[in-house]
Amino acid sequence: MRDISPEGARLQLSGSVDAPDTFELFIELDGSWADCTVIWRNGNTIGVHFAAPLAVATPARSQVVKALVPAEKPSLRRRK
Repeated sequence: MRDISPEGARLQLSGSVDAPDTFELFIELDGSWADCTVIWRNGNTIGVHFAAPLAVATPARSQVVKALVPAEKPSLRRRK
């Protein structure tokens, strides 16, 4: 998924997958789903319109985020 709004989304497809004109989209991380209609195609990217507002179900998986910064703040003081 590249962009999402209350009315639709821009999706990038991978491989040789070709989306049908209508389908159900399920977003595992937040449990959202919607019936979609393809409104435009450009290479492996499609624009879809949601037939109704996103519905919310129980998420199928959870996202784990780890900090990329050191646990302690860097200091310019010399350690003794």
